[in-house]
Formats: sequence, structure tokens, C-alpha cells
Amino acid sequence: MATTGRAEEFRSPRQVEKTRPQLDRTCSITREQFAGLVGKYVFRFSEWQLCQVHEHGSECRRLHGSGWVVKRKDGKEGYMARGCAHFADEANFLVEVNRIDRELRIDALVARLSGILSDPSLGTRLRRALRRQDDLLMSILESRQRWPNRLMSQLETMSKTGKRHVVIDVRSLEYDEYQGRSAFHWRPMTVGILTGLESFDCLRVRQIGCRLNEALNALGAATASAEQPEITMQVWVEALEDLPRCEAELNAIATASKAFVRSENLKLLWLLVRRYADQMEVIRTALEAASGHVVSDLLVEQTRVAWDQEIRNAHGGGDFKRLDPASSDLRSSVNDESRGRIFERQNDRSSRHWLSASTRNGQH
Repeated sequence: MATTGRAEEFRSPRQVEKTRPQLDRTCSITREQFAGLVGKYVFRFSEWQLCQVHEHGSECRRLHGSGWVVKRKDGKEGYMARGCAHFADEANFLVEVNRIDRELRIDALVARLSGILSDPSLGTRLRRALRRQDDLLMSILESRQRWPNRLMSQLETMSKTGKRHVVIDVRSLEYDEYQGRSAFHWRPMTVGILTGLESFDCLRVRQIGCRLNEALNALGAATASAEQPEITMQVWVEALEDLPRCEAELNAIATASKAFVRSENLKLLWLLVRRYADQMEVIRTALEAASGHVVSDLLVEQTRVAWDQEIRNAHGGGDFKRLDPASSDLRSSVNDESRGRIFERQNDRSSRHWLSASTRNGQH
């Protein structure tokens, strides 16, 4: 089989005419004359070309937009449409198709890798990202130890399920048409939406560190050459091209950390734990996270009373109780008419959840 040189990819007929002077649009391409493939072409609709395949006494001569530039044994070259490869069962033809595809893939990898390695700041960016990842991981581990375990368990559940709404049950007096009189009902109310839960995801930060180390190893070993194995260059390229994504993810986690410690976010956390002592511990940690210094027991108690009263004022001064985030799907699936009766029965069984005035005064 004649040597056709390194595979080429053509995007327009003008490119073919400029680089392939042997092109002859009038010649026919037959099994007997087939010598090899020069490259593949993909043209826009207005530049489609006539297929020059001649098989079984007839020529295709239909317009096509993709296929191969074929070399004949006499040196002439012509177009073979992808859909008109009538002798695709020829072993020589299949070998050539595979060669063209492989060489074009390798050339594309060499070009991508060369472009990446030409960036003089790449090594500096990688090492800076690794230092930042390490700092973020240490900060997350310290933060997870600072908050109570019961709160962290709730936050992890909310992060995994995507349920960020903090919901309480509010007790209100309503006219019950079913009973024909006014009665107290418990209604679920959303008091806020937590943000920044991604800032506690240690696993994700560790995975980013692994990806950055893979990129650093690739930087030390990568060579942009067609002589390198294709799979090896693919691994290098993917690892190095992952750096911008890692940087963006680290930025997002840092932003989430700042969002988590905003005051409107911290004021919701105590509603996620059940016991009075846990609530006080959460409020203490929230105040210290916001102020940066140790706070007194008196300030913690005053803050709890103030936050409690703020919620009551926002809902007509009625009593309320915390609602486990894990049960929010059940509450939302119950119709409004039966919801009040269900909540009243649940309240009888779980009165210890009720944040009443006596609870606020520390009788637990």
C-alpha cells in the first residue's frame, strides 16, 4: 500500500485544494485503484462535494459533507463519502480508517498538551491550589470539632438529602369545619433556609487534593510528542485540564464557609437540635463563631430567649416546636385538612420536643 503520510483533517474544500495538489475531482475511486487514505473531511452544507466512488459499474456522484480524501495507486486523490464506502469490508480500507482516526486523536492530544505545558504559571498555580486545599481541609476539620455532634449529624443529613429548609410547627387557633368549632392546630412553617453546608464536606476537599496531586505528577512527567502512548497522554491532559475545575471548587467551598457563618444562618442552627443543653451549646458556638471570642452563659441564655421570641413574633406570638428535617417529606405530603389532627396526635406522643416557656427557663 502506498504511503500517504500523517493523517490530516480538512474543514473546507479550499483547505484540501491548498494542501493536496494531486486532488482530481474527475477521477474514479475503485477497489483496484485504492492505495490508502490521506485524511478525513467534514464540510459545511454549502461546501458539500460529489462522492467519486465507482463500484459495480456505476459512480455515486452524490453530494456529501463528510468522508475521506483517498489516494489512488496512480497518485491521484479524490473524495469518498462516509456513507458510500462500498468496499468497507476490505481489510486494507479498515486498517486505514483506524490509522486515520488514531493519528488524528494523537495529534489532537499533542496539541492540547502543548498548549497546557506552554503556560509558565501552571506549576505555581498547582502548588498554590494544593496549599489552599490543605488549609481548607484543616479549617473544616477544626470547624467540625467545634460544633456539637448532634448538630453535625443533622447538617450532614440535610447536605446529603438537599433539604436545606428549617421547619417548625406553629400552634394557632383555627375554625375547624370538620368539628364545627375552633380548635388549636399545628402547622409547619419554614423559618429559613440554611446555606454553606458544603463547607463541611471533608471528603470532597480530600478528593480535590487527590486530583491536584495527579495533575502535579502529570506536570512532572508530561511530554507533548506523538511518540508517547495515546492513553498516557490522555491521562496527562485530563489531569492538567482539571486544574481550573479544582480551583473553582475550592473557591466555591471557601465561599460556602463564609456563607455558613452569616448571622441569619447561625440563628437557625439551634432549631436543629432537640435537647436544651444542645441548643445552648449550639448558640454558644454560633456566637463565638460570629464574634471571635468567648461568650458568657448569661449572653447565651439571653440570645436564646431573644431568638425564641423573634420566631414567636413572626408567627403571631403562638407556641412552636422544632420539626425534625428528616420528617419534612411526611408533613408536606399530608393534606391541610387532616394535617392539624395528625400534628395534635404527634404532639401528645412527643411533647418533649415542644419549646414551651418552661423549657426556655431551663427546667430540663
